[in-house]
Amino acid sequence: MFFHNLYVLISFILFLLSMSMMMLGSMFLFLSMEYYMEWNLMLMNSMKISFSLMMDYYSLYFSSIVMLISSAVFLFSKSYMSSEIFIRRFVLLLILFIMSMIMLVFSGNLVTVLLGWDGLGLVSFLLVIYYQNKSSLSGGLLTLLTNRIGDIALIMSLSLMMFWGYYSLSFISLGNVDYKIIILVFLSAMTKSAQMPFSAWLPAAMAAPTPVSSLVHSSTLVTAGVYLLIRFDSIPYMNNMNILLYLALMTMVMSGISANMEYDMKKIIALSTLSQLSVMFLAIAINMKFLAYFHMMTHALFKALMFLSAGSIMHGFFGNQDMRYKGSMQFSPFICLSMNLSMLSLMGMPFLAGFYSKDLILENFFMNDINLLMMIILVISTGLTVMYSMRMSYYVFFNNMNFNSSFSMFNNYYIFMSLGMLMTTCLFSGTLFSWMVFPIPVLIYLNFKFKLLIFLIFIFGIILGLMMSNMLMVLQLMKVNNNMMTYYLSQMWFISACSTQLTMMYPLFWSKNLMKMFDMGWGEYYGGQGLFKTLNLSSNLNNFKLYNMSFYYLSFMLWLIMAIMFMN
Repeated sequence: MFFHNLYVLISFILFLLSMSMMMLGSMFLFLSMEYYMEWNLMLMNSMKISFSLMMDYYSLYFSSIVMLISSAVFLFSKSYMSSEIFIRRFVLLLILFIMSMIMLVFSGNLVTVLLGWDGLGLVSFLLVIYYQNKSSLSGGLLTLLTNRIGDIALIMSLSLMMFWGYYSLSFISLGNVDYKIIILVFLSAMTKSAQMPFSAWLPAAMAAPTPVSSLVHSSTLVTAGVYLLIRFDSIPYMNNMNILLYLALMTMVMSGISANMEYDMKKIIALSTLSQLSVMFLAIAINMKFLAYFHMMTHALFKALMFLSAGSIMHGFFGNQDMRYKGSMQFSPFICLSMNLSMLSLMGMPFLAGFYSKDLILENFFMNDINLLMMIILVISTGLTVMYSMRMSYYVFFNNMNFNSSFSMFNNYYIFMSLGMLMTTCLFSGTLFSWMVFPIPVLIYLNFKFKLLIFLIFIFGIILGLMMSNMLMVLQLMKVNNNMMTYYLSQMWFISACSTQLTMMYPLFWSKNLMKMFDMGWGEYYGGQGLFKTLNLSSNLNNFKLYNMSFYYLSFMLWLIMAIMFMN
């Protein structure tokens, strides 16, 4: 009972901290303040190894968003996880996860970044395998092993920066360092934020409980890579790094097509997270890190609301995640309102949170000198986002009633409170952050056709999404739904199969055989165990000789004494 009431206490404390960080961040922004605190740990080869923290409006605003979402998640978990047996472990893991993210947000150099980075990786693995079944274990292992690639790249970049003698984030400009360091930092950011070809772990991590998914895939783990690139002075080096732009556009198209083919609600929301992360990388690739930061904050709020609303729906259907078994959710108008509000914000509905950040990124992309093919890919990817959002809304809320039984958990006070907090931020955060992050208005100089294009994407996406929801029977009659191309498009372009079967399973089997052959075979025979047995045998032989020699010596002495006595 104590731990169930602890949810409300932690939620209240986090909400107060969030409001304090928001006010402190506004003060830092308008007074142009920045604090850098450093504690020297050791001196090694004339270079200081230090623990440092950096406080500016970037870290304060983002930590405020993280704590606000964590407060809503704890309040939601009071009802959602009420029947959980291991409640103490769940609370401690969530607190550890939030502490790791706060450590990453306030990090001042790559040493402290690494502490929060590895903490996120370890605790996220423990949260993904929380339910302890086979699918959770496979998803957790894929998450852990993929993120270890980025961890290794970050450690290698830190080692290379040691040659420069400093590794503080406020004094490093990636335009002045070696290209190897830039590539390693990009690799670590891409694996943590699940860009191509490391995208398979993000839908696999949906095996975690829904409150964990809401926290992990909105504002913490997946945005760590974006936050790392924003933290660097990333203006001068992007002109020659178009590869980031290409990979972001590829990830957007892949996630949009796969989400339109998917029926699992949590996987659709995970793929939409993947698509929005690509939008953030797109903003970084066109030298707009302020826009990436702005979209990262607004996306965290409406995506957390979407996860919690979807969790309420699935909990009401006894854990069923297939949206084909849902429909006609008229008995819960509050959940219907919150879910549709979050999806409209994801689509870019005017005057909601996602509209202010997403449209700014698209308009800045149209203002850049980009070729026609990339522009078409971006327009198609944005339209796909509207399509799968409308498709999920149709299946869950406006379709015929397709379920056998359900129960309503929507009269719960804690569900209302947690969703109400996030709905308020989803309505007003876009306007507030556009005033706060951009005190000077951003100049957009575009043709009327381009300004109209963004609104047309929204309208045609809704129409095509509704059409696609009703085209399943037509596709089955045309025998299009079972061919290889449909399977290829629905399986994330076989990235999941390549990430598990080719890059994980076969190398692990090979390493198992090598371990049996060398570590447990020849290595044991000629190594530790074999050497131990040889030395043990020689030691026993020496002992045997020593004992025998002492016996012979004693018998000889006795014989000598007896001979002397007889002679006398």
